[in-house]
Amino acid sequence: MSTEKSAPDQPASDMSEAASRNTLALNPLVGIQGQDLVEGAGILFKAVINEPKVATEQWLSFVSELGSIAAGKSERAPKAGDKRFNDPTWKESSLHSGLLKAYLAWGEAVSGLVDKTSLSDIDKQRAHLITDILIDAVATTNTMVTNPAAVRKFIDTGGQSLWSGLKNYIGDLTQNRGMPSMVDMKAFKVGENLATTPGAVIFRNELLELIQYTPTTPMVGKRPLVITPPQINKYYALDLSPDKSMVRFLLESGIQVFAVSWRNPTAAHRDWGLDTYVAALDEAVDAAREISGSEDVSMMGSCSGGITATAYFSTLGSAADKKIKNLVLAVCLLDPRARSAA
Repeated sequence: MSTEKSAPDQPASDMSEAASRNTLALNPLVGIQGQDLVEGAGILFKAVINEPKVATEQWLSFVSELGSIAAGKSERAPKAGDKRFNDPTWKESSLHSGLLKAYLAWGEAVSGLVDKTSLSDIDKQRAHLITDILIDAVATTNTMVTNPAAVRKFIDTGGQSLWSGLKNYIGDLTQNRGMPSMVDMKAFKVGENLATTPGAVIFRNELLELIQYTPTTPMVGKRPLVITPPQINKYYALDLSPDKSMVRFLLESGIQVFAVSWRNPTAAHRDWGLDTYVAALDEAVDAAREISGSEDVSMMGSCSGGITATAYFSTLGSAADKKIKNLVLAVCLLDPRARSAA
């Protein structure tokens, strides 16, 4: 048995910055709740109504900036790395350059309105959720008329690009609940170009299957890691492809990896509750302990899977340390009420 490998030392400040930058990005484990959008919109509306002076100042500032843009005196430019405006036309054409600068000025004014209000920090974050979506939605790159790359492609393809886009739009409405599809779902097949890390189901009960992944190192640490994904996601959210697989990374680090694959419930399972999932998870942990020969395991839970793992850990009481040595939670909110109390 080999000892588990440790990561190189990293300053706490660097780790904190990296965490804040990455956990706020879109990822397959978490999404935006409708309630968050409604609350954010309400807070933004109240801020505009209750603080008209701030709103007026931002509007006048925006109008003044439009004057500078029209006079050719504005040096405003998109942030470095914003690929939406990579087309050289945004710099070479005075019309497109003006449209771009006006859009950027408007976005800054809207965002600045939130920052200059007397809202609490948490309410400002909620209001920014709405303003960021609004600012991105009206970007000059989102319409073919003002997007030079789209116009060029329309001409080059003889209008085929517009027809393809219309088909994609209809497909998103009918098959993806109106949300833009990021990938062609038909292009992926589990076991072929998705979730290709070798493994096998070594335990099964009514609620889940437990997958043990094949080690890739000569020796492995004795204590295994049991991954508990969200019930609303697939286990391979952490094993998308060889170069985008946390599972593969863990295996290459000499860690024994097990992952829970939750069953998709039907109406027949309407009576399943958190206690049902906790009991099923306990059976999976016992199976991992028996197969690995380890008295305890490390557990990682993400999103609702983290809630389940935490509930399971708490039900063990004084016996928790005998089964769960470490508990890691990712993008997991344990108490939704804390948002209102913050």
